[in-house]
Amino acid sequence: MVGHQGASLVELRRAEIKNGKKPQGQYGGSIRKITECNGTHVNQTELRSSVPTHTERSKWQPPAEGIWKLNTDTSFLSNTRDSAAGFIARTNEGVVVLAGGQRLQACEDPEEAEFAAVAHGLAVLSKYYRGPVCVESDCASIVTLLNNRACNRSARFARVADIWHFENVFKEVSFRDVRRSSYKMAHELVAQARRQGDYLIIGDVPLSLRRILMEDCNSSPNVI
Repeated sequence: MVGHQGASLVELRRAEIKNGKKPQGQYGGSIRKITECNGTHVNQTELRSSVPTHTERSKWQPPAEGIWKLNTDTSFLSNTRDSAAGFIARTNEGVVVLAGGQRLQACEDPEEAEFAAVAHGLAVLSKYYRGPVCVESDCASIVTLLNNRACNRSARFARVADIWHFENVFKEVSFRDVRRSSYKMAHELVAQARRQGDYLIIGDVPLSLRRILMEDCNSSPNVI
């Protein structure tokens, strides 16, 4: 079931795009961007359309109707083990639900950081939505482990189990690996976190990344 807040957010987003004006409602006239930068919340009421309008074949493929897609990515510095995560959730219509970046606790290696990014993205999304979700990562090794339902003796099993826990939170969770060429948006969100610190934006992406969004998702239908 979609949470009330998540459903309301999407409906307001649809209304804004369809009517070409800011809808009135519980989000204060338009869906507010709630940005967390190093723990500071900044509300910005101006929200431009985040739905791509191009008709070329897309790099980001929309999920089936009724499913939201969560893309996550990470960066890992081997000399310090510093890690950061980027994540973006979109509906099957290409509407951006949320996007963000987060500096993570030190990880042992890049694979552990990828697990942490998926777990963090799901935790954030679960605050707004509880319906079916497809998680995509460009790290094939973690997707293989997450899809392995046999007795898992991997050293990563604790990380795998942490993510499997979200199957009790969402109606359904599936995992897919994708090529990095289909993944530019999540990658850029990580870089933003590296540069500027933690942030979370509801209903949009950072202004500086809107062009990347169009390139990343250039065939999502503009039908809302």
